[in-house]
Amino acid sequence: DSGHPCTAADPDSCFTPVSPQHFIDLFKF
Repeated sequence: DSGHPCTAADPDSCFTPVSPQHFIDLFKF
């Protein structure tokens, strides 16, 4: 998870800087 802006302290802030496609790919399983 190197360079991943998401932190346990800011779960909501995670979705702004990170590409939504990344989360889509993770949850397509």
